[in-house]
Amino acid sequence: MRGINLVVLGGNVGNAPEVKHLPTGIAMASFSLAMSEKWKKDGEEGSRLEWVRVVCFSNLAEICGKYLGKGDGVLVVGKLRSREYEKDGEMKKVTEIIADKVHFLTKKREREEGGSTSPDDDVPF
Repeated sequence: MRGINLVVLGGNVGNAPEVKHLPTGIAMASFSLAMSEKWKKDGEEGSRLEWVRVVCFSNLAEICGKYLGKGDGVLVVGKLRSREYEKDGEMKKVTEIIADKVHFLTKKREREEGGSTSPDDDVPF
């Protein structure tokens, strides 16, 4: 049976996307995405903040680099990808989301008015 590799995440952009151009000329952008979870159990509140790296290519990379900023709410649709690399003689492994679509949830007016800037804020779904 073939597997299905589909990830849908909603959260807040942790840092403005960094856009690079690969030797092939294709644009690549990456940014961190923060997803907060809150709960209440037995009268006590708890919370957790998860971070994931999102990578996108081509036109989507250019658009994200131009219009996304820290704190913006986004919905990312893509696939999970793991890769290994060497740093300082040590092998490292990273798992990231390769985005096929990025839906902007923060309106331009909210960004200009200094809307949500904290990853702990709820995503405006």
